[in-house]
Amino acid sequence: MNSIKRAGVDKILFSFPQVELKKCSKRVVETLRTLHEEHVKVYQLYAASDSAFSEKNMVGEVLRFNEKCEQQFDGVAVNNEAFVKCCDDSCDDDQAVQFLRNMKETKRNAFPLPFHFSISWHWGECSPDRPFKITLDGVTKSATEHMIDIVDSVDVQVAWSEASEMIRR
Repeated sequence: MNSIKRAGVDKILFSFPQVELKKCSKRVVETLRTLHEEHVKVYQLYAASDSAFSEKNMVGEVLRFNEKCEQQFDGVAVNNEAFVKCCDDSCDDDQAVQFLRNMKETKRNAFPLPFHFSISWHWGECSPDRPFKITLDGVTKSATEHMIDIVDSVDVQVAWSEASEMIRR
């Protein structure tokens, strides 16, 4: 664990199976205890990545775990890559708007825990000079800006290994 301290790690996203959460498994409880002793926050990560945004229903299990088990998760995280953007005149942005509504529902279902979300680097733009803007609840801005406003924290998946390209993305 000393390497975690030296690296400055203060949050870990873990993906424990739901069945282990339901039974307060020793493995989950001990993992949480060990990381909490090192002052590391632990978020339960879900990644169904389906268009129904199944994660919105999964996060409730974390709240149940926190109510009945010896240790608690510090938040929930979602990596749903089923986002569909519409960058031409042949489609509308209904799917993207529904995705954002599902994100809002997930945040409500996870309350009072913080909600972390993984964003793909290209979701907010159709091209480098053309943002993908959508209207949600009467507000028009890029899809990425909406996502950042909905959740409590984000990470951006850049899918690249060269620094200059990661920065651009």
